[in-house]
Amino acid sequence: MIEEKKCPQCGKKKNGFHRDKQRYKCKCCRCNYIGSKNGYPDHIKLKAIKYYLEGNGFRRIERLMGVSHVSVINWVKQFASKFKNIPKRCEKV
Repeated sequence: MIEEKKCPQCGKKKNGFHRDKQRYKCKCCRCNYIGSKNGYPDHIKLKAIKYYLEGNGFRRIERLMGVSHVSVINWVKQFASKFKNIPKRCEKV
């Protein structure tokens, strides 16, 4: 069974191919997009973030995992932005 992708804008879909990749075109907003997700899987990203939180540098993570250090930097920034609005605990001394 083929999984149908939804338009990120309004949910409509229409199948098509472009350069051997599945392409979708919304009937309402005429938005074109490719349904496939590019990039590394989430477990690779989480492992890189774990290495960073353990004190490893970006280039060391690059060597350990075989991914670009720039990608690791972007993943850490995305991770940090999700927790930006969480209040910090105050510890009484």
